[in-house]
Amino acid sequence: MKEYKITTYLPDLIDAYNEPVQRIDGLVRRPKEIIRKVEFYSVDQFLSGNKDELGRVKPFINHGNSRVRVAKTATDIDLKEINFEADSLTYAVQAMLINKEFFKWAKDNNFSNTLNEMGITRPKYGGVLVKKCEDDGKLEIEVVDWANVEFDPACIKDGAIIEHHYMDASELMKKAELWTGFDDIKDVFKAHAKATKNKPSKIEILEVTGEFSYSFDPELDESEANDAKFKDMCFYIAKVNKKNYLLYKEDLPEGEDKYKYLAWEKVGEGLGRGVWEEGFESQMRINDQYIQMKNALDLSGKVFTKGTAKNLGNAITDVDNGHHFDLKANETLEAFQLSTAALPQFENLINQFSNEYNRISSTYDANTGEQPPSGTPLGQTQILNQVANSPFQYQQEVWGLWLNDILNDWVMPYLKKNILKDHDLVADFSEDELNEIDEAISNEHINPQIAQMMFDRKEVTPEIQQGMVDETKKGLSKFGTKREIKIPKKFLDVGGKLTANITGEMKNKQAILQSMDSIMGKVVQSFDPNTGKYGVLENPTLNKLFKTMVEMAGIPFSSVQLGNTAGKGGTAPTSMTPDLTAMQTQGQPAPVMAQ
Repeated sequence: MKEYKITTYLPDLIDAYNEPVQRIDGLVRRPKEIIRKVEFYSVDQFLSGNKDELGRVKPFINHGNSRVRVAKTATDIDLKEINFEADSLTYAVQAMLINKEFFKWAKDNNFSNTLNEMGITRPKYGGVLVKKCEDDGKLEIEVVDWANVEFDPACIKDGAIIEHHYMDASELMKKAELWTGFDDIKDVFKAHAKATKNKPSKIEILEVTGEFSYSFDPELDESEANDAKFKDMCFYIAKVNKKNYLLYKEDLPEGEDKYKYLAWEKVGEGLGRGVWEEGFESQMRINDQYIQMKNALDLSGKVFTKGTAKNLGNAITDVDNGHHFDLKANETLEAFQLSTAALPQFENLINQFSNEYNRISSTYDANTGEQPPSGTPLGQTQILNQVANSPFQYQQEVWGLWLNDILNDWVMPYLKKNILKDHDLVADFSEDELNEIDEAISNEHINPQIAQMMFDRKEVTPEIQQGMVDETKKGLSKFGTKREIKIPKKFLDVGGKLTANITGEMKNKQAILQSMDSIMGKVVQSFDPNTGKYGVLENPTLNKLFKTMVEMAGIPFSSVQLGNTAGKGGTAPTSMTPDLTAMQTQGQPAPVMAQ
């Protein structure tokens, strides 16, 4: 078997990445040990084993998982809060359709589940690492399992990343069919069969990604010139019985990231500090107090006998209830228990450590859903909620900005590559969207008919035109909220970006509803029965103040929605009206589609 530079270097690389990092003299941090500890604690396991030196099961009272869930829930970003924002309002329809294309991709790739994994992994371990995968032309975004990855403990982003995968022989064979191999895949199967004595088991595959010198490329020479040049490469290596087999190598596109990383609480450029790590000390002390409490209760719950009587055996196991002891003269027998007065102290210490964990992880009653004491003023409750949630709002904002990078660096280019071709879109639409789309579809169908009628010198009255429009819309209504639309090539080629909205719906919904109720009251109070209009919406000065008030309250209405409320339903200005003429529908006279 030929030796390659990457396969000989790999063991040293893994050993180095498992070493602790020392950012400041004397301050040692071991990211791999932190991950291992989180894995154990999150499933109620002690690192030293779940039994004590006497073989008794030690109690593990989990105080971390619930706090991780609180952090995940308080910083959650939902799929519906991601929208494409066009650079110009004239592309309102294109933006709407791109949103539909994005949600179609998100649904097909279960992106909601990916967001949930990101949301819980980051506070649990102290950071989240995601990977871009394009398999057979399809984009997927995966959350990397920290338990199966080696990374540079000093700087995750700039070091090589090694993922451990475990594949069945059939799965590996399918992959190998697409790979231009260096070592023969048959040698891997033979070595694996010999090592496992033909027992069913998975083969370990290492995916090694990083910036390496050209000398690591097996297709190039190892020379001084190549040692001085670098590029991003990915190697797939099978590891069998301490031997490494190079199966595949690929060069990564220049300037593109395969991985993106975000810490919870930043600690240098390595693994961040998460909710579990913040509570390691509290969790250890709480368990220690519970173990001591259990030992004390075990001891105080036992019944012993004492006296001068001999050969009576065990008073619990060797005699039945109601047994009569016939004592000789001067013999005594009495029962006694060993009790402890330390139980209240144990409980006090447990509460103290639990409260300290609440403080450092910001999991106060306001976050966990506990009801405030009876008689607590509403204003005080709102202030407490705001203070308790402020650390999570910051973490949510950081995550939203980082997610925007993923959406625009990875997802948007992939979507554009597909939506700028002629293709069909089948999607559900809201009532407002349906009105715009059905209007465009109606025009698309009746305009040729009207032109033909005029060519045939037939009378075309407004009543006839409206009847044709109504007939077309009636035909479309049987499809419910679904429509099938043919998107012309380049129609969706507009400037803009995908944005995770971290200011609108994710704000405190109760506060928004209270603000809306107050503002609606102001609008109703401004009604003038003489004119039949609302002064706040009609008067330019008051309307400007009204829009400012709405914006400051965080209510998700755009200035366009609020700016044209006078007249019939607040129609958008002519300059804002989107151009729908380029949209076409499948089939004549209306799209045929199953619900």
